[in-house]
Amino acid sequence: MNRLIALTIAVLSFVFLFGVVNNSDAIEIVELRSYNNTNVEYDYGYPYFTFFIRTDLPFDMVYWSVDGQPAGDSDDEGNIKEVYFSFPNLPGSVFGTTYNIEAVAQTVLDENNNIDSDTENYYFTVYTVPVTDEITSGNWTMATMYGEVDVGWNGTTAEATAYGKITNNTPYDIVYGIRIHYVVGMLQRNNDNLAQHLDVPDQLPIDFGVIKAYADDNDEDYSYSDSYTLGDGERAGRRYIVEAKVTITAQISGGDPNEIDVLSVPEQQTLTIPD
Repeated sequence: MNRLIALTIAVLSFVFLFGVVNNSDAIEIVELRSYNNTNVEYDYGYPYFTFFIRTDLPFDMVYWSVDGQPAGDSDDEGNIKEVYFSFPNLPGSVFGTTYNIEAVAQTVLDENNNIDSDTENYYFTVYTVPVTDEITSGNWTMATMYGEVDVGWNGTTAEATAYGKITNNTPYDIVYGIRIHYVVGMLQRNNDNLAQHLDVPDQLPIDFGVIKAYADDNDEDYSYSDSYTLGDGERAGRRYIVEAKVTITAQISGGDPNEIDVLSVPEQQTLTIPD
């Protein structure tokens, strides 16, 4: 009986030890991130987005995919635990396009080519870059004006944002206006004229008033955003447009009505439905 107990203990100890050894050979991804350690990137004309992976054990291969589609692999390059990998052509959108970056790290456990692997996912959002412009000191008012506009198509959804800001650092009261134009429409077949308005505000967004001289609160800003998804009835071969513009005006209160500083920032993008 004592022999049986001793034998049982020995077998259990062997199984336990074997399990520990086998577990020590299991690979684990300990870090997966974008190169600058953030999940927000901007799209400067479809650049290469770089990601970093680190494992606890040297890997033999790392397989990369984007939204379930294979994107390439990284081999061991000599018994390493970390590597960088770049993805080209991840287009962004105004409100952000999110991608599921997946990495699968593999290592060969023994001479029989038994493989262990670990999988990690990283969700990465790409935004487009807005069009911006500014006047640091107007010719007539010396006011500072800044505007930005971002429009684009995310599939068949038009997206647009617009923002304007004016700052009065002058000894005069300034009458200001911030007007935002936004429209989605279908273009003529043979030219770029609008054939039909599809989405436009009932009233054009506008903010106006007076910023007093030497006021503690010496700036005003205004923003607008919208999206519109084309219906199922869009016609093949037709072109659609989304456009937005922010216009900022400034003039000295009681001054010459012709002496007006103007900043206008427009952007537009077209979408063609394939035949």
